[in-house]
Amino acid sequence: MNQQARAREKTTALAAEQHFSLLVDALPQIVWTANADGAIEYFNQHWFDYTGISFEEAHGSGWQSALHPDDLQIFLDRWNKALRTGENCEVEFRIRCASDDSYHWQLNRALPWKENGQVTKWVGTITDVDLIVCRDLTDRKQEEAFRTGQSHVLEMIARGEPLESVLTSLMLLIEAQVEEMLCSILLLSDDGGHVRHGAAPSLPPDYVKAVDGAPIGPKNGSCGTAMFLAKPVIVTDIFTDPLWEDYRGLAEASGLRACWSTPIFSGSGKVLGSFAMYYRQPQSPSGSEAKLTEVATHIAGIAIEHQRAEEERRRAEDQLTLLQVITMEVAAAQDLPSALKVVLRRVCETTGWVLAQAWIPSADGFVLECSQTWFTTAVGLEEFRLGSERTRFLPGMGLPGRVWSAKQAVWIRDVTLDSNFPRVQEAEGTGLKSALGIPILSGDRVIAVIEFFLREPEDEDEHLVNVITSIAAQLDMAIERKHAEDELRRTQGQLAHVARVTTMGELTASIAHEVNQPLGAIVGNADICLDWLANEHPDLSKVAEAIEDISRDGHRASEVISRIRGLAKKQLPQKITLDINEVAREAQALVNHEANMRGVTLLTEFAAELPIVSGDRVQLQQVLLNLLMNGMDAMTTTERQQRRLTISTGNDGGQALVSVCDCGVGVEQGQSEQVFKAFHSTKSGGMGMGLAISRSIIEAHGGRLWLEPNDGPGVTFKFTLPSSVAEAEA
Repeated sequence: MNQQARAREKTTALAAEQHFSLLVDALPQIVWTANADGAIEYFNQHWFDYTGISFEEAHGSGWQSALHPDDLQIFLDRWNKALRTGENCEVEFRIRCASDDSYHWQLNRALPWKENGQVTKWVGTITDVDLIVCRDLTDRKQEEAFRTGQSHVLEMIARGEPLESVLTSLMLLIEAQVEEMLCSILLLSDDGGHVRHGAAPSLPPDYVKAVDGAPIGPKNGSCGTAMFLAKPVIVTDIFTDPLWEDYRGLAEASGLRACWSTPIFSGSGKVLGSFAMYYRQPQSPSGSEAKLTEVATHIAGIAIEHQRAEEERRRAEDQLTLLQVITMEVAAAQDLPSALKVVLRRVCETTGWVLAQAWIPSADGFVLECSQTWFTTAVGLEEFRLGSERTRFLPGMGLPGRVWSAKQAVWIRDVTLDSNFPRVQEAEGTGLKSALGIPILSGDRVIAVIEFFLREPEDEDEHLVNVITSIAAQLDMAIERKHAEDELRRTQGQLAHVARVTTMGELTASIAHEVNQPLGAIVGNADICLDWLANEHPDLSKVAEAIEDISRDGHRASEVISRIRGLAKKQLPQKITLDINEVAREAQALVNHEANMRGVTLLTEFAAELPIVSGDRVQLQQVLLNLLMNGMDAMTTTERQQRRLTISTGNDGGQALVSVCDCGVGVEQGQSEQVFKAFHSTKSGGMGMGLAISRSIIEAHGGRLWLEPNDGPGVTFKFTLPSSVAEAEA
């Protein structure tokens, strides 16, 4: 029995030795073994083929003849050290090749074979360095191509190319590194509960479409679970793994059997999506996929964050532009309803809200009432609008009431689920979900509430709320500015009225003369009529002629009194279409007598064709009267024969030009603008308001008032007024 066992062992060992020889002879390397002392015991066939040295010739130290003489001692030193220490030995040397009788570099690797901690044998290989270099070169080329591919994807990100294009290029790059592997990237939705398609260039389209929008969770395939757990999920066989229970049929129809998914994280550690590797056969990771996964998730994270940052930047720029546009349009609005309409329309058109409404406190201030100001970009919202118009809100009631009471913005993610939203039935009927309410404040008082609606439930967008709140603040500032402008106009009107009354006081004699002239003529004609009528046979034709003169003079007196009453009356400006020549003649008529008493010659140079202007007759007469009286005052010390005051009109580039030229003392150099400042006067006892008020009146008419020194004595005051046609077109 023992002999049989020994025989079997000998047979088995012989078979093993033959098997070993066949195996090592098939290798493209020299394989050798040595005993514990380093004496060569075995060379494979490749030794003899390469060196041409037989085993008998190589026995002992005969093999050393194959080594280059310059390399032999270097090798022997390393080899003897390894024999002493029992450590691995790796050294390069040159061996002569029998086929071309030349030396080629080889890499010798020797490993100790130990039993019970003692070296009993050495096993080694000698490999042609050219083979190693070629293999390394191939690896380096592949690595270089892989890095070039990564750089290309990063350049795509930097250029701002679409995210799907970037991710698709990345997936194709990863797939090219491993045969039979399919890759995909899924993105986590904004609500954090679903997956969204990112890129899957090689997966079946039906599979990609079916997965898009699927929920994440603890048992939602590899990707949905990886996103939910925020850690890698390895499924080696989809047909048996419970994570794929709900998606197994889809995977089978798509020919997928294995899926390994790894979460993609942002720089702050937030899950952005997942990267997946698919195989068509059951497969376990070999470890070589780790580097590819690291590259894919890293670059994908950069791409996703870059795209979101760009979207946020563009969104912020759009909202800033919206704020600027609304600010300008609100500033031009005439009243609160007009300003509200601008805000509601612009916000809806720019930010995607489908409905916007305004609420105004009632006259008694107890409830909010739905304003007639609203805007929508959608259809089918009539029911909600009618429901709003029928509703009144107390403080704290509903969205408008809550905003009114809190004096701050309120966001509702889904009004159909809100316990304090009385219009819930109308909202359900029209499909409205998210809502935002913003207060319009004037000081500490809410003067309006604006609300916006979406048809999708959305979480609060803090940045958007801040933008619309800023817009609301613009409304407040615009309203306050309107109030200030109205108050300024009232004050200016009062000052202008005082100035007119003061001017009328200076023109008392002239006014009396203008009134007395027609009244005297009326009395004279009336006396003549009485004398004629006292005759037995009066000449009725002469009486009729005298009565016509009485009527004409009566109308003339009435017109003078009307003009004086208009100047004296305190009333709001009323712009009408005017002939500036006519206005100038009326002002001239009022100062004619004053000019005669002062020895001033009034001259006129009226242009025949002038642009028709739009203005307030009384205010423009006031400006002309002020300029005419100032001109006469400036010539008090001028010799009487040189006192000339000229009123002229003309066309200045499509605008009406009016000039008042005197021959007086003039204005000191550098004082051309000073004279228009309030309370600056060159006359003793003057208020210094006349020219300041006159300039404000002309500027309010869209014109300009200035003065120019004459070539000779005196100055010329000029003002322009825009054509009413040009104003209408503007």
